[in-house]
Amino acid sequence: MPRPLFPHPSRATLRRVAVAAALTTAAAAVHAASYLEEFSGGLNPALWTMDDADNGWFVDDGRLVFVRANSAAALLTFTPLLQGDFDVRMDYDVSAWSSTYGGGDRFGLGVTPVGDEPAFGSGIGYAQEQYLYAAAAGACCKFGPFAPLVDGGTVRLSRSGDRLALQYLDAGNWITLDETTETRDVRLTLSSYIHNGFVPGATYAVDNLSIVADGFLAPIPEPGTGAMLAAGMAALGWMARRRRLGAA
Repeated sequence: MPRPLFPHPSRATLRRVAVAAALTTAAAAVHAASYLEEFSGGLNPALWTMDDADNGWFVDDGRLVFVRANSAAALLTFTPLLQGDFDVRMDYDVSAWSSTYGGGDRFGLGVTPVGDEPAFGSGIGYAQEQYLYAAAAGACCKFGPFAPLVDGGTVRLSRSGDRLALQYLDAGNWITLDETTETRDVRLTLSSYIHNGFVPGATYAVDNLSIVADGFLAPIPEPGTGAMLAAGMAALGWMARRRRLGAA
């Protein structure tokens, strides 16, 4: 049975929160932060906001699952802003999708600059037409090679200095599909939308969403909110759990 998106925190969760808060305080001096979302117990409302637009989006078996119900776009937003250099990675599973031609569902991992000046977002994702795509600073799109719907993959957004790279993993190597320059704080999102029609019931899942940044611009949530935010790259590591998507 699918787990609710925003459950009440358990006692075990609150104990882990206390540890996370201690790590956050201890690591404040180095101004580095990391967070690994494993979708193991629902989304933390102190860290995530959801606009599902009456589509299906739920946590099940350690994954965040999206089910297309209508043509409206759905958006999941990470509340703290990312500051300085950052590295965000996400696994995806599209094995339940049916192939389409010339249209269908698309999902993207994106960042949008925040500030007084006009801002255009950048993102990388996968299309139901069976290819990867990237859009840097609002310029759509650059496309990756044909990628059949047999399993899934991993996408990445990273910034070093002012260079923002949009990448996907191919045979153990990161391939840059597009890039731009950006220095402002950014807001991280996961979006689901359609292009030229959709297939009702189209389903995909994401997992192991790893976020590492020089800093998160947001107050650290109190333990009662069920926060799972831990500072310091060493606290959580890149991938505490790497489940092979699509494995039996």
